[in-house]
Amino acid sequence: MLVKNSLVIPISIHTKMISNMEKHLPEEACGLLTGKGNLVRHHFSITNGLHSPVRFQMNGNEMLRVFEWAEKHSQILLGIYHSHPSGPENPSITDIGEDYYPGVIKLIGSKSTGQWELRAFLINNSGYLQIPIVIKYR
Repeated sequence: MLVKNSLVIPISIHTKMISNMEKHLPEEACGLLTGKGNLVRHHFSITNGLHSPVRFQMNGNEMLRVFEWAEKHSQILLGIYHSHPSGPENPSITDIGEDYYPGVIKLIGSKSTGQWELRAFLINNSGYLQIPIVIKYR
């Protein structure tokens, strides 16, 4: 099922994202999602060069390899994700100020409630808009 103005993530990719975030605790984990339309088809874990529990900076060489792969396979960058291990569940002031890919959905995984929750946002200069995530089980 595709929902207009949503991001559709297969359960296998959702599981990989959560696993990546858990693996990198207490640091923020990050990665890229590629696909077509609003359907995510591939997940790429990217090294957080800051190795920080409150900030992330994706490794540029790893990002470049993903961009080259996506172009070769006729996919686009659908999402950029990172974790907020201790919250907040929404984009921080830093996330808004350092949004270098306008129009690309940003996903934030938070474990502030004890279990991982994933939310998606479109960020603009004045704030953000939450976007529905649809988990695809088949």
